[in-house]
Amino acid sequence: MKEALFWLCKYVFLCLAIGVLCMIGYAWLDQTGRAGHPEDTAITVGSGWLVGESKECLSAPLNAEGAAQSGKPIGYAMSSVTCDGGPDHSMKVRFYGREIQAEYKTVSWRCVRNEVSFLDGVSFTCYQTGGATENKPSAPSPQPSSSSNFNWDAFPTR
Repeated sequence: MKEALFWLCKYVFLCLAIGVLCMIGYAWLDQTGRAGHPEDTAITVGSGWLVGESKECLSAPLNAEGAAQSGKPIGYAMSSVTCDGGPDHSMKVRFYGREIQAEYKTVSWRCVRNEVSFLDGVSFTCYQTGGATENKPSAPSPQPSSSSNFNWDAFPTR
């Protein structure tokens, strides 16, 4: 009986340890921008944006008023994305970058139009390329700055 209880305790401890390691691993992936976040987002889409084409885009993290209206946390950076002069559309977008970025006034993204699949319905994939702390948005750069924690090489390009 003691031996069975010993093995049960070992098994439970092992399961808990694996669970904690998975949670720590996901938190690290999320902090470094490697965890994808599929979100229903307002994104500007011109009619000439081709499947596989990428564009530089910007978003503004929510302030206290915007967060209260949308029910999202302050600093949420994925509520709307501006890419071109096209009209706003509510679409499913997969973001690779942190969801909460209250330290930035604007967040820059490289967004790629996907061929929509009935399996996941993701119309666009956006990879974070940087952020600006200034009040006026700066043009996003095609590559992340040297101070960025985002590893652009971790993702394949089309």
